[in-house]
Amino acid sequence: MKMTKKLIPISVILAMAMTLGLVGVVKAGGADVVFDDDTKMDIYRIGTTIASDLVVEAASQVAGIVRDTDRVTITLESGSDITFKSAGSQIMTVTNCGAGFATFHAGTPSTMHIVHDDTCDTNVVLTIGTGGLTEGNVKATPLTAGEASVYTVTFKTVSALTAGQKIKLAFGTGYGIAANAALSTTGVAVTDETGTSTAIASTFESTIATREVIITLTPAVAASRVIEIVLTSVVTNPSTLTHNAAGDPTMSVLGIDIYTTTSGGNTIDSLADQTPYNRIIELKPGWNIFAPSQVLETPAYATVILPITSYVKTIYTLTRGAGTMVWETPTTIDPLYAYAIYITGSVNQDLPLDFAKEIPGNFARSRDLEHKGWFLIGYMGNGGSLNAFANCLDGLVATGVNGTNAYDVIIDLTGQTTNNAQTNHFWAADPLEQADGAGTMLFTKDYGFAVSVNTTGMTLTGNREEG
Repeated sequence: MKMTKKLIPISVILAMAMTLGLVGVVKAGGADVVFDDDTKMDIYRIGTTIASDLVVEAASQVAGIVRDTDRVTITLESGSDITFKSAGSQIMTVTNCGAGFATFHAGTPSTMHIVHDDTCDTNVVLTIGTGGLTEGNVKATPLTAGEASVYTVTFKTVSALTAGQKIKLAFGTGYGIAANAALSTTGVAVTDETGTSTAIASTFESTIATREVIITLTPAVAASRVIEIVLTSVVTNPSTLTHNAAGDPTMSVLGIDIYTTTSGGNTIDSLADQTPYNRIIELKPGWNIFAPSQVLETPAYATVILPITSYVKTIYTLTRGAGTMVWETPTTIDPLYAYAIYITGSVNQDLPLDFAKEIPGNFARSRDLEHKGWFLIGYMGNGGSLNAFANCLDGLVATGVNGTNAYDVIIDLTGQTTNNAQTNHFWAADPLEQADGAGTMLFTKDYGFAVSVNTTGMTLTGNREEG
């Protein structure tokens, strides 16, 4: 379950730029690349296929630079000093380098200045566009329309925040926000890299008309810290809970934007279109099949199905032991496993999935397929859909047999046609079956599949991929 991106060498980028008249002479001395003129970097805004206006400023110098479709990877050495610009004031984000050596300035243009330091990784990655903050969780209980809720908002900063700077939560259409005078205690806490959480002082205000909650920090907050905000009796749930065919909540109703800003309100980082749950999947009356594409924040079975527990007759996963295959009721809901669930009644039910915060421990997952026989499996990732044979099951290869897969057949239980992503979780009367390597079945996030394994000691793996 992997996706490989081909990186384009700096020589190719600069040759194209010179052909288009975008850059003057580029001098390379040793391992250095020196930009003699402003040079456009043709990459997409993060999470989109929309071209950015990213430019490397003249006189910038690095050991190496490589452009991917939506990011630029920079190799630094002593003396490296590079500045990126966005005429449209887009937010830029850097990973693998401390905030003191990768400085973002909002404005027109916005800029990101990066210099070498021993704390910076040799591969510093820059992206442009919304999504400067990393991983946002917005949870609300209950999901009942019209009831006041306790909302917990968690996110991780990219840039450091000083005293007086602000956190702004902008709630989308359908939410209600209480007036300042009606607000009860709002807690704000910061968790450092060791996992220690500390409550911090803050002032708090809300605006009914624009559905905004603004928190002004009293102490400073370092970069790469997790901030947790608990809103009690502040936010009222949307009057409707709608989603599209892919299961993603409709942003016009459920979108929540998270910002960290300067004291004057200029954006430092942002995370757009967050929702109370990362994914909402629609289950039809009768048997359905689903599989979470990432680790869940609270994977306990009872917690996951709580919003629809009155409509769940039964739920099973297929386990395979030595000599036996058993349908079992799970105790947890985990990625790489798939679950058959029976929905009672005559109305479709919405099951929300809340993905865990991104930490090293839940980035890569594996599942042992120790015995021969049938398994229900899932595709781990957030990349939409991938070819099952070439990308998702390519690691299941019989030991010592080059090019021979360790499975005989895979089945799309929803019955989707070949080379098409699944569109609903209902267990079809005529599932689609394909032999090893015989077709172009797609695996899609949050959908489950059946596989017949013919070799003992296999392992299924997957990597978390943020959208």
